[in-house]
Amino acid sequence: MKRSKGFTLIELLVVIGIIALLVAILMPALSKAKEMAKQIQCASQQNSIGKAMYMYMGENKGSMPTTKTAGVTTYGNAGGIQLYGTANTPKNWYTLDDKTWDWSIAKGNVGGCLYLLVKYEDLVPKMFLCPSSPNDEEMSMQTALDANPAIQNWSDMQGFASLNNLSYSYHDPYGTAAVLDDSSSSGLVVMADKSHAFAPGDGTLTPNIGTGPVGFFDNDWTDQNSPDAHGNTINHRTQVQNVLFMDSHVKKYSKPNVGVADDNIYSHWPATTANDVQKQNGQWGGGNALHMNDTYLVN
Repeated sequence: MKRSKGFTLIELLVVIGIIALLVAILMPALSKAKEMAKQIQCASQQNSIGKAMYMYMGENKGSMPTTKTAGVTTYGNAGGIQLYGTANTPKNWYTLDDKTWDWSIAKGNVGGCLYLLVKYEDLVPKMFLCPSSPNDEEMSMQTALDANPAIQNWSDMQGFASLNNLSYSYHDPYGTAAVLDDSSSSGLVVMADKSHAFAPGDGTLTPNIGTGPVGFFDNDWTDQNSPDAHGNTINHRTQVQNVLFMDSHVKKYSKPNVGVADDNIYSHWPATTANDVQKQNGQWGGGNALHMNDTYLVN
């Protein structure tokens, strides 16, 4: 009896099983490669932002991008400089101005500071979106037009419409230890992937965050053990963060202890009398940098 052409059921099942096995083996590798590509793109964006900062400083007597503010200079959700959220939308982010003054508002914020690079150095808001961020989204020109039909360009506006339009944290731009000019050390961190100390969207403190990042205690800065209180950025699957330095170079780190004094870049020193261990751990949320060696990136 002649055997009919084609696969038998058993042969077909074997082939399907082999394909499924190959997919299971290759998918993690493909996913990892995709994330690596996003990390490279993120680093490239930060490098471009760093160069734009240098151009801005050259045009503004060495001053870092910092908005004028008449309000208090503390971060977080207790009446401080963070203006994002339902009840505290940034004032006049969609209005036109004569560019005589930078964003003059009741309280300053990081979004307004970094948006100066959009207004004056020809960057676009999308440049401030990490491709690996799980929550952020591109700023909508239509939203701006709905608020003010007179808007023609991104540079007409005064800031990001939402904290979800910004994936990076900036060194404390206010207070007595603010980074205001290029006289600081070239090894100073000025920006990095967004801090997890502040919740996405409204900038309030992340729930259950406690007083300090848990990574200090168990040397695990990812979210594997404590998803509500890990120390790394929420970008890049909490595994690493890209960090921009004053001299515009960008480097990837697997933990946030890369400040001038090897302190946590996402926390501020708890007090001027704190010992070295307390400084390295730091305090999450609120307050300002207490010293020029106190590296503190905020949203």
